[in-house]
Amino acid sequence: ELEDPDGLLGSSGAPGFTVALLERDHPGLEMGPRHCPLNAAFMNGTVKGEDVWVPMDAVLGGQERCGFGWHMFVECLAEGRGVSLPAMAVALGKGVGPIVGAYSRARKQFKVPIADFGGVQEACALVASDGYISLASTRAELDRWFGTSRPNFEIL
Repeated sequence: ELEDPDGLLGSSGAPGFTVALLERDHPGLEMGPRHCPLNAAFMNGTVKGEDVWVPMDAVLGGQERCGFGWHMFVECLAEGRGVSLPAMAVALGKGVGPIVGAYSRARKQFKVPIADFGGVQEACALVASDGYISLASTRAELDRWFGTSRPNFEIL
């Protein structure tokens, strides 16, 4: 929450919710733990600070964008979640298939690997197909947006 008790902003910008990029070790900032839903690393966490001095060149958009943080936040939230959460889901889906397959070959019931049982085979097939569908959907969206399934991060 940007405050301007001396009126230094003048006619451009306004006090209020403002977005700035600061280094982790910036004086006055306290980094909280990363969020860890379902024990999966998630690159979001809490940042706290009180009476933190922020240089104007750290404010996204400069002085003119002071006080526009909520608008910027809402604009980016959907796009960020639309990238990070599906990416994590695809990665987990792709990684769990080999683990499920290996476990079903190693685990035995009645001296037979459970991978030989029809019900387990059906469940393994669903895991594999869901992983494939997630990956194929992701590639289709990348093709739709960027014309290639290998994104050019320079245009993001």
